[in-house]
Amino acid sequence: MKKKLSFIHKASDPKLPDLSNDQLVGSIYQLSKSICESPSPNESMDEIALFAKQKLKLDLFMVYARRNDGILEPAFARSNQIIPSYETDLSWGETVAKKAVAVGEIVSRAETSVEEGKDKQKPDHRQSLSLPLSEKGKMIGALVLIRNHGPEFLSSEVEFANFLANLTAIQLTCIQTNKKLSEMEKLHRLTTMQDDFIALISHELLTPLGFIKGYATTLLRDDINWEQKEQKEFLTIIDDEADRLKQLIDDLLDSSGLQQGTLHMVFQPVNLDSLLKDIALRAGTRNEEMSLEVKIIDPGMRIIGDSTRLAQVFDNLFSNAAKYAQNSPIMIELKQETQNAELKFIDHGPGIPSEFYEGVFQRFFRVPGTLTSVRGSGLGLFICKQIIQAHNGKIFIQPTQGSGTTIVISLPLVPLVENKT
Repeated sequence: MKKKLSFIHKASDPKLPDLSNDQLVGSIYQLSKSICESPSPNESMDEIALFAKQKLKLDLFMVYARRNDGILEPAFARSNQIIPSYETDLSWGETVAKKAVAVGEIVSRAETSVEEGKDKQKPDHRQSLSLPLSEKGKMIGALVLIRNHGPEFLSSEVEFANFLANLTAIQLTCIQTNKKLSEMEKLHRLTTMQDDFIALISHELLTPLGFIKGYATTLLRDDINWEQKEQKEFLTIIDDEADRLKQLIDDLLDSSGLQQGTLHMVFQPVNLDSLLKDIALRAGTRNEEMSLEVKIIDPGMRIIGDSTRLAQVFDNLFSNAAKYAQNSPIMIELKQETQNAELKFIDHGPGIPSEFYEGVFQRFFRVPGTLTSVRGSGLGLFICKQIIQAHNGKIFIQPTQGSGTTIVISLPLVPLVENKT
């Protein structure tokens, strides 16, 4: 294949219509209207590309954006080709785009390729036009228009393309502005989350530390002789608060490990009946006033899982029910649904508004309006979800009529192996 390259521009070609006629005014009006009605700069760019390809018989419409370091990168592309040679087009377009940005002027490029066949040589002409894009005197990129098999661009077409370049520059500026705003909003949300996290964790850490410090200091006073009953009461409070502090630290470490995928789990066959009954018995012992019922509809179900981590999930759900649905009867239902074991934790407390069903499983999320007397870090259900997902299961809140909350856990069962004799 032989190639002949040149940077040229001719002012006339009888094969294409003159775009300076009055018929173009109506089309430009419709384009302007479409741009104004487009919901986003990206869709406006689509309108410009479609209009340009129709009026200029283009095969490719490409926009290159100039970064702060001066490097050009593809920002938008639309092609008419059935099988576009995208990498080739980008490389070719980048060449003329760089030149247009460097000189600050319109650059035209022509390429003629000759494919040698058995009987004849077939020439192939490729034309490109690159127009610099600027906003308030600042170079922001380049617009590249390509015809793969067409004639050279007429002077009237170049003028029309320059008009399109001005529209493109406006939309590119809008796209870049929206991107910066999006990044700023994301950074603001991250900063807000970090501030909320620091405030939450500081409060959750300082509360038990305050109790421990306060009661320990009280016991150490030399001017008071505490009775044995009072000493035991103070030491019990210190012990409980130390447990809460340890639990919070464990939750923080677990949530970080689960999020990063570094939390170690040991998977082996687990009998759900036994595990659930053991956890329920332990929860009832810790909360003597809790009315608890375990209903095993389909006994003998087994899964492959980490019994310690699953126990952590069940413990957390019992603990939540005890805190947020005080004096409410709690029922746990275990049954088989197709190839999954389904557990339902049902309480009759105040419930959770439906708009927060997804949010409660997010890290550090607490339902707005939660009683301040109920202490929590917003990590429990997040940890539960991560553990259940690590078991290829699902956890979600099932809508209920009236008050109460139903949390559903679905875990894949161990496939039954048939004995063949």
